[in-house]
Amino acid sequence: MSVTRTLFVSEDLHGRRVLGPQAYDAALRLGLRGRDDVDARFLRVGPPRLAGRVLTHTVPLLHNADLDFQHLRWFAVHARRTRRLIAAELARRPVDVVHVNTHAVTLGASPVPADVPLLLSADAAVWDWRTMSSSLPVRRHSWRVYEHCRNLERRTLTRAHTVLAYTEWARGRLQEAAPDANIVHLQPGVDLDYFRPAPHAPRERHRLVFVGGRFREKGGEDLLAAMDTRLGVDVELDVVTSEPVRERPGLRVHQLSRLDPRLLELLQQADVFCLPTYADTMSFATMEALACGTPAVASALGGVPEIVGDAGATVRPGDVRGIREAVDALLGDPATRSELRLRARRRAEARFDARRQTAQLLDVVHDAARRRAMGLSASSRVA
Repeated sequence: MSVTRTLFVSEDLHGRRVLGPQAYDAALRLGLRGRDDVDARFLRVGPPRLAGRVLTHTVPLLHNADLDFQHLRWFAVHARRTRRLIAAELARRPVDVVHVNTHAVTLGASPVPADVPLLLSADAAVWDWRTMSSSLPVRRHSWRVYEHCRNLERRTLTRAHTVLAYTEWARGRLQEAAPDANIVHLQPGVDLDYFRPAPHAPRERHRLVFVGGRFREKGGEDLLAAMDTRLGVDVELDVVTSEPVRERPGLRVHQLSRLDPRLLELLQQADVFCLPTYADTMSFATMEALACGTPAVASALGGVPEIVGDAGATVRPGDVRGIREAVDALLGDPATRSELRLRARRRAEARFDARRQTAQLLDVVHDAARRRAMGLSASSRVA
């Protein structure tokens, strides 16, 4: 059996404070267990040094007018750092394939030599992340200012052997950004043995759970406003976040790591998982909640509706009334909620199994290595 030497590169630009990259990395490692056809090495791209932080810092007056090219500087700094780290790793020991999650840290010059197949995972096009920024409104000239970033992205996606889009929504957006790129849909997974349903303990009140490191950006304030009259009366809300949130009757605030057993218990015991986010293209936390058999109320944003599917409800970002009505409908109908619990787990088993999803990724890895060995160019790949 041939063994494919593969370097898996992930970004940790916020010092392990963002749950998404952690979840992706954990699912990948789980899927690799017991596989003897892959020689896997891992490289994590951490936060930049002081010089890099200075170069990517916003220029207040220009930033407010969306004229400081901060995103372009960000991509340039992180892409350069990623290239240097990968080059150092390849100098120590060559590989057959390099996989990078996510593509944003590779924009510009290719991070690998021309003869090494590059696989990129992506959850959105860079312009989508720009338009989802809640701190900087999109202005008339923003599209033109962002043109350099879009050009870098198009070249990067087109050069890659294969681009693995997290959702069908992301696949469409990335294909629009780079029409000639080879882009396929490959949903990441979660550990279904760990994230699993558990019997609900007796309770006097309904229980909701919210998981989001950036509380306001993830719609936490909207959720509080939607549940204002019910908190502490017949509803309890557990908020898992890294930001400070003022506690009040019916509200409990937690700072928990992703694999803290207390977080697992919160997901398992909740009646509804809530994420009325303003800035998400796909949500690992929602996937983990569904795997625990907990129906979701989340924003109709990016690829999030694909995650929720028939196991909950979606609402427009910022629609406080819509959040309230969706949550009230689920809490007020035990039969529907019970059915949604079953659907949530079935959906996770059908779509989010980390072992199966990683196996599909490794099929792409092996195909890239085979084509390299046969001397086939990237243009000869088969989607």
